[in-house]
Amino acid sequence: MDKDTFLSKITEIGTCEDQAQRNSLLVGLSDDMGTVFDNFANTSSQITTLNEEINKYKEDITALQRYNMELFKKIDAQKSQAEQIKDSTGIEQPESNNKRKFEDLFKPEA
Repeated sequence: MDKDTFLSKITEIGTCEDQAQRNSLLVGLSDDMGTVFDNFANTSSQITTLNEEINKYKEDITALQRYNMELFKKIDAQKSQAEQIKDSTGIEQPESNNKRKFEDLFKPEA
């Protein structure tokens, strides 16, 4: 029952001259309002249940995100220094032994 229907029934009860008809209209209104309040109570309990589920899911998502971040941080921690360099540069071993000096640029090779 919506607001307009409720108001029209109240107006009809208020303008009714016959006592028996008025009692009948009041009983009908009482039954209709009982249904409205029952639906409201059910809806309210459903909303409460759904809000609790939403909060639980938010907590689960936060826990999963935290766990995923911990796993993500462990990816580089398990690799050796050489593997980390290879992943970042694509070079397996840096050339540390063959470093040239500036003076060597002007020396003729034999």
